[in-house]
Amino acid sequence: MTDGNDPYRTSRGIACPRCQEPLVVGAGSFVCGNDCGEWLPLEALTGLKLDTKLGKDHPTVPLRAEPTPCLTCKRGMEGRWWAGVPFERCVSHGFWIDARYRAPFHKQVTAMLEEEREIQKLADRLAYPEGRREIAVRLRAVERRVELLEQLDAALAGRIERLERLR
Repeated sequence: MTDGNDPYRTSRGIACPRCQEPLVVGAGSFVCGNDCGEWLPLEALTGLKLDTKLGKDHPTVPLRAEPTPCLTCKRGMEGRWWAGVPFERCVSHGFWIDARYRAPFHKQVTAMLEEEREIQKLADRLAYPEGRREIAVRLRAVERRVELLEQLDAALAGRIERLERLR
């Protein structure tokens, strides 16, 4: 049971930018007990070995009339979209994710982590000759599949062209 007076569960220094209640300490993030959203500090992404520039290359979009203030520096955060999920970003301190977007945001983070694990597995295999050979065999198989798909694409384009001429 969480209680707003429990010093081990709440963050007295960080208040929810929506309801101003103290945020509850989560696993690397801070969550609003009133289910307004979640604050994800940049350090949490570093700890997950994710790019702390998340959202930097994504277009800035206004998500609300007044930008949400950063929970650390109080400057207005930039609205961003990442994989169809809107969030607000302070370049120096972290991200605010509204409650209704937390699940899709975390799903994307999980997918990124899984992709990173797969890349690391491949990199580990490259450290050994038999691993390099295995990767080379797989790469060659992918190249053959791409060549076959290109041939099929060309054949289909030819058929479509012939069908259009028949019209």
